[in-house]
Amino acid sequence: WFLFTWFLSTWFLSTKNERKRDKISKIIKDLQDDNLSPKEIKILRKQLKKAIKKFAKTLKRDGDFTPWNVLRVFTKDGYKKVLKESPVRKVQIALIDTGIDDTHPDLNGIVKWKVSTVPYEDTTDYAGHGTHLAGTIAAQDNEKGIVGINPNAEIYAIKAFNRSQIAEWDWVETAIYLAVQGPDGIVGTEDDADVISMSFDSLGVVPPESLHDAIKFAYQQGVVLIAASGNLGDGSPYNDDGNTWPAAYPEVIAVGATGIFNELQTFSQTGPFVELSAPGTFILSTFPGNQYLIAAGTSMAVAHVTGVVSLLLAHGVSLPVGTQSDLDPTTIRGLLHGTALELGAPGYDYGYGYGLVQF
Repeated sequence: WFLFTWFLSTWFLSTKNERKRDKISKIIKDLQDDNLSPKEIKILRKQLKKAIKKFAKTLKRDGDFTPWNVLRVFTKDGYKKVLKESPVRKVQIALIDTGIDDTHPDLNGIVKWKVSTVPYEDTTDYAGHGTHLAGTIAAQDNEKGIVGINPNAEIYAIKAFNRSQIAEWDWVETAIYLAVQGPDGIVGTEDDADVISMSFDSLGVVPPESLHDAIKFAYQQGVVLIAASGNLGDGSPYNDDGNTWPAAYPEVIAVGATGIFNELQTFSQTGPFVELSAPGTFILSTFPGNQYLIAAGTSMAVAHVTGVVSLLLAHGVSLPVGTQSDLDPTTIRGLLHGTALELGAPGYDYGYGYGLVQF
């Protein structure tokens, strides 16, 4: 069975004015000062959390807000590109999760298919985990709430986790096969998923080989698979915390979590399977019932890599998926490795992988 890799902070309903946005930006800028003492950092972090909560109270009424974590995965040139250039194709992302509340105003129209592999449960997102991830990936540029990384993405909400946020192996396996087939149920057609996003892990339990068979099948069809490195880290970016799945499969891009300083989060699981890192704390995103929520975890980090990969595909990148060891831009994974913002030890390391994902 699987569990999710996230932590919930307070959830809320609201939002306010430009001054609250400016205050968040100022605090984040102040946190970049290398001369801050540990006490000053602690105070600023508390202020940031409070400011985000207050700002969330205006999200329903004010124009779009681009969260700090979304901006963090863009280079200056990359951000200009998405603002000026239209995507050349649609990209289908299969989000294997708790479902998605597609009635949320920021997610209106992005969910193109909903299906559940959970016995006796419909596609309703009772937990909110999938809805939160969907917002980071593709919240709409609609003068409401937040903006996601790729608002033009099309999402398949494949529910494989029950209302207790637990999944059986076969529920996830079935979800992967459904993603590869797409809504028409036929492998090799235009509606097949381009990306499979898996913000969960097995807590170190080795899955049955049938799960790896499903992963390998998707990989052989050219699907980019992304998964969470897990939240059982020991706080050191250089230690091997042990494998967890599906992230540890060689076909899968394993993602660790970073913070506002680009520092590795202490909970982020590390090891030779980690490939990239992305923001995974103070992540403000959508939540069921027209709400917004701050969450943390390697789950959230996966959503950022998912969004970036979908943007690459949407803007014309057409390459083989590749492997974890690729170092040149002839594969998607090689391209991601080469453009990542290097953090931690020079080159590859167990915590950040090749670095912070960038577009």
